[in-house]
Amino acid sequence: MTSEIAPKSRSLQIGSFSYDLASGTLTGADGNPVRLRRQSSDVLAVLAANAGDVVSREELVKAVWKDVATTDDSLIQC
Repeated sequence: MTSEIAPKSRSLQIGSFSYDLASGTLTGADGNPVRLRRQSSDVLAVLAANAGDVVSREELVKAVWKDVATTDDSLIQC
């Protein structure tokens, strides 16, 4: 992922899952990788970079989909 996102930490713990910001990999409690769509990984990266802060829908769409026209369904699926 190439973006201006500057994460506050290298990984994010989501329940029993671990998300590595450098590689964009989500790993389950069993250590096996969980396959993510690129946009889903990008949404996680934006949220992790803003941990503790509210991220608006507009900010997510601007960061993940940039100049691509999208609907709320794209964000909901992620």
